[in-house]
Amino acid sequence: MKLDRETWRARWEEDYPSPPCPTCGAPLNWEEAAVADRTPTHNLELVGLAGIEEAESRFAGWLVCGHAKCGEAVVVLGKCTYRYGYGDDGATVTRRILHPIAMYPPPPVIATAEEVPDRIRAVLSVSFGLFWTNRESCAGRLRVVVELILEHWGFPAEPSPGKFVALDKRIDDWTARYGATSIATSLKAIKWLGNVGAHETEVSRDRLLDAYEILDRLLKRMFPADDGYLDELADEMVRTRGR
Repeated sequence: MKLDRETWRARWEEDYPSPPCPTCGAPLNWEEAAVADRTPTHNLELVGLAGIEEAESRFAGWLVCGHAKCGEAVVVLGKCTYRYGYGDDGATVTRRILHPIAMYPPPPVIATAEEVPDRIRAVLSVSFGLFWTNRESCAGRLRVVVELILEHWGFPAEPSPGKFVALDKRIDDWTARYGATSIATSLKAIKWLGNVGAHETEVSRDRLLDAYEILDRLLKRMFPADDGYLDELADEMVRTRGR
């Protein structure tokens, strides 16, 4: 399913996103009334010199699960900037813009089914937090996911002591065995993004979301849901002739 990129945008102003709960998956709701912010003294002085556009504050707030039986609370930290706007009466008002830089526990950017191995799910969970704090490190964790996928399918980095097989070679070996070139292309795409995160100074938010979309499809193809129970149901219906 295509990601709603508005949910993962960098700026929140007036309308707030509802990312999925990290515990139950229900939408999280932003508690506007619970936001606390504070402006350092040196920024207060800047306001007087350069205008409100130069001011910067720190904020803390909460995203709370809308499912009554869950009620998970995600703490959100970040910075505030400001701009001038107009109220309903035409008077000038100050608009607050929130820029989240950390969330705990982090909402999942993509859902991971139970069929996905625990080690992969654990690395993905770490990546969800890094998405907000350090996109380059996040890209590196997604590269680790590719490593773990290949290891799960029998292509480890060290097949024997003292022997190392490069990631590109392992992807090629997987393709030679299974022949799914579209999956191989997806694996390589995420690998390249991980390389950018390791060797360059910036990974864009959009490119990281691209990688999550690719990975979402990839995991569903490589670790499909267990629907064996449907075969059992069909066998039972045949045996009872539909009764």
